[in-house]
Amino acid sequence: MAGERLLLIYNFDCYLENMTNPVGVLERLYVWLGHERFVRSVFAFGSEPCRYSCLPIRPLADFETFLDGVRPDGPTPPATLTCYYDNKCRVLGNDAKEPDRMFSIIRERFRIRPMSPPDARFLRFTIVGNNGASDDAP
Repeated sequence: MAGERLLLIYNFDCYLENMTNPVGVLERLYVWLGHERFVRSVFAFGSEPCRYSCLPIRPLADFETFLDGVRPDGPTPPATLTCYYDNKCRVLGNDAKEPDRMFSIIRERFRIRPMSPPDARFLRFTIVGNNGASDDAP
């Protein structure tokens, strides 16, 4: 992960992230990277930053503003960003389905290149260009 930035389409709303089955993906990543590196290089958005402990998850309201900066001349060039979407995320008692909605917004705004099999738990992908914009990406 040297210098890599991660966009995680994943948050505490995911089914596996609950009190009866705490996978702890975000917590494990936070502990492994440390606070400063997590804040600098991990982009996770959600309406709830806390479960048993609080993490520096960015407010869901900032998601589209963040995406505005995902461009070659922006604060987050696509070439520096690796994205993960939890293919198995299910929301309990929440019709909003934040991760699914975030992934839909990304697919509306950008062309993506999957980097893992479609049935993988975490779909790894990169952003290769804006939808509707011409570039050299396939």
